[in-house]
Amino acid sequence: MKLRSNHIILIIAALLAVFFVYVLFGARTTPDADVSDEAFIESINEQIASGNVAGEEVGLLPPSGVELKHAPRMEVTTRHLDVGTVSPESPYTTQLMVRNTGDALLEIHDYKTTCPCTTPFMKRTRIPAGESEPVEIIIFPSQINGWHSTKRITIYSNDPKSPVIEIDVEVRFEPEFYVDNRDVRLGKIEKGEGAEARIHFTQANADEFAITGIERTDVPGYVDISFRKLPPEEWADPDLAEYEVLVRISEDAPAGMVSAQFNVLTNIARLTQLACVVRGNVDTFYTVDRDVVAISKRHVAEGKSRPVTIRGDRPFTVMDVKSETEDFQAEVREGEEPNSVVIDISVSPRAQPGKKEGKLEFVIVEDGTQYKESVELHAAVPERDAEQ
Repeated sequence: MKLRSNHIILIIAALLAVFFVYVLFGARTTPDADVSDEAFIESINEQIASGNVAGEEVGLLPPSGVELKHAPRMEVTTRHLDVGTVSPESPYTTQLMVRNTGDALLEIHDYKTTCPCTTPFMKRTRIPAGESEPVEIIIFPSQINGWHSTKRITIYSNDPKSPVIEIDVEVRFEPEFYVDNRDVRLGKIEKGEGAEARIHFTQANADEFAITGIERTDVPGYVDISFRKLPPEEWADPDLAEYEVLVRISEDAPAGMVSAQFNVLTNIARLTQLACVVRGNVDTFYTVDRDVVAISKRHVAEGKSRPVTIRGDRPFTVMDVKSETEDFQAEVREGEEPNSVVIDISVSPRAQPGKKEGKLEFVIVEDGTQYKESVELHAAVPERDAEQ
């Protein structure tokens, strides 16, 4: 019988229908020990429909015709590896095991770390079904600032259900010296009273310990930091030296949050500098909306000023407004809001061209109590016309 073109089209359509029926029903997988394959595939379809196909919970489908239970399965001995306490003198090596509990070859595509101080390494990245492979983890104490560390290792594989596994690696080090508090919280500081914090350091063993200096990394000018070695008669142990770091916050500290970040420098090879921070909140009845004023060349040329607004929850006055240089001038006026005052700051007509810096100081008075405040001043003064 001679086939006509319409017969050929019908045959092709029938073959395509058979193929789609096979794809939809013939390759359906059997239930897994934890989650049925149908439920897993349905969850993937829901993720795809919602546009969210990223993340650890969405895996890769196995090759066509391969059931999920016959795919590779990556498992690790723990998701939180607590190494315990180790010596800080040299690198320390530990390990965890990666197991392939599936029925196909497990391939480790990559492994990463959040810090080179905790570095993973695998000799074999192709793990047959039923076998295990150690992940060697090298911890470098010299790259860790302090005595406690938690870093994360991420392993990527061809496991269709869990292609990404994250492991937290926690370790502690035997201390070379003790410090009572590296993150000091002073809480509320009353405006005009100032505050201070004392941080205590103690030698931990027979190896000599000394504080050699202070490095100010982010410390405002109204915070002073010093240190001293305590006299031997004040040491708890006559063979273990003790030091004290004193942080003083001035009475002139502005209202709002205070933060002083600094490094304590030591003679310890692994910890030549130890990061510390002191925080507090200077509390008062008013706020100053800015502590830095910058005036551009255009604003200077146009004779414009920049406002600083003080707002309070009760009446107050502003007095003794003065600039430490003659390059700036200021005028005080009442604000539009209740209990507010505005200081308009501009560049003096006498200021010479170039970059200018200074400080404006003023006093806020409320019911006889005075509060000193200041703002930093910066300006760029353009060249003036010869006629001016």
